[in-house]
Amino acid sequence: MKDILAPVAHVFAMVMMVFAMTMLAPLIMAIWGLDPALWSFVLSAVATFVLGALLWLATRRFKRELKTRDGLMLVFLLACRIHGLAGLTIRTKMSSLRTCSCPTAWKSKPGPMGERPVRRLT
Repeated sequence: MKDILAPVAHVFAMVMMVFAMTMLAPLIMAIWGLDPALWSFVLSAVATFVLGALLWLATRRFKRELKTRDGLMLVFLLACRIHGLAGLTIRTKMSSLRTCSCPTAWKSKPGPMGERPVRRLT
C-alpha cells in the first residue's frame, strides 16, 4: 500500500508547496492595501507550505514515475484538498466576524418586506 500512495503523496506535497507560493500574490496585495485580513493570508500560506513540506519530508524516499492510476489519484486529491486549503483564508477570517460591532443594527426598522435583521449567536 505504501508503494502506491507514497509516490502520489510526494507529488501532492510538492503541489501543495507550489500552491502556497501562489498565495504570495494575494498576500502582497493585502500588505499593499492594508487589508484587515492580512493575518489570514499569512496563516493560510504558512500552514499550506508547512503541511506540504512535512508531507514531502515524510515521502521523499518514495520517488518513481507515476502510472495512469496514480495520476487519477493525484487529480482526485487535488480536487478535494486544494479547495480546502484555499478556503483556509476565508475560514480564519470568518471566525473573527461572528459578532457584529454595530449595536444599533438590532434596533433598525423592518425592511420593505417586513424582515428584521437576524442576530447571530456567539
